[in-house]
Amino acid sequence: MFILQPLGTSIIQLNCFGSLENLKNALFLGAGPTWFAAWLLIFNSIYAVTDHSAAAGSIVKFPSLIKLLLILLGFHGLDILTLSIGGAFGFMPISFGSLPFDILFFYSGTVAKNSGWLAEGENSIFSKMDGFRPFLYGMFVLTFGGILVGSVVMFATGWVEDPNDAFDPVSKVGPYAWLFICLPPWLIIYFASLVMLDFFRMCFNFTTPATANLAGAAYGAYIIHPIFLDIFTGIFVRIYETANDDTIFFVGSNTTSTTELIDGEYWLWGGWAGLNCVTVCMSFLAAYLFRQYVPGAKKVL
Repeated sequence: MFILQPLGTSIIQLNCFGSLENLKNALFLGAGPTWFAAWLLIFNSIYAVTDHSAAAGSIVKFPSLIKLLLILLGFHGLDILTLSIGGAFGFMPISFGSLPFDILFFYSGTVAKNSGWLAEGENSIFSKMDGFRPFLYGMFVLTFGGILVGSVVMFATGWVEDPNDAFDPVSKVGPYAWLFICLPPWLIIYFASLVMLDFFRMCFNFTTPATANLAGAAYGAYIIHPIFLDIFTGIFVRIYETANDDTIFFVGSNTTSTTELIDGEYWLWGGWAGLNCVTVCMSFLAAYLFRQYVPGAKKVL
């Protein structure tokens, strides 16, 4: 927090304004790191409670598929409640309405480990899916496709003219918008969770030295990736400006720009793909090297 935040802010100021005139503002802690640290403590507390609250050796049975669907429906009701509250609470901890499901999946992950939900046996998730796999996979594709098509239709037909209006589509679409908002997410959370677990178990259930190193570096990569994203975004801006003899303007103290790019579609999509690839690769490499060569790093990252 005390190193990455000032460093990241300084890089952003150099990218946007070409100077460090407001460097003093970079010395303060930003909301991002402190927000992350606070929620890390909260979920660590939840983990400590759920991990040790049950007696040693106790097994929690995985619910039937119907019961699981009803449980998720109840949590989706809480999800809609957090959306209706809005403000900072509605946004916690990552996106609008994510809090109930974050808590549910965090708790479920702990129980799954202790009760063998992901292992082979009668109490596993996969035994409950026997005989239903074609239906579950088909519903996942159908539900995901429905959300994708619905989103495209909403924007293409002018139901949502401004992307910022997507959080209040009722005024544009009418009362049926709530059906679009509430039903597909609930179903896709259900089907996607089961399908992805089953798919990765069948296709990627192995460990190699490379995957072990990637898994070990994943948390560190998550922590440090903004630094690399800031650096490579600045490089992208300079490459664009040099190649097109154009300037991307940042007005006032804004770190976002409304400048219309020349051949904007190619530059934006190409920049998005390139920045993602190089940022992910460098973040994992740096996190791996940090864990390997800094004494005690593996105990905290």
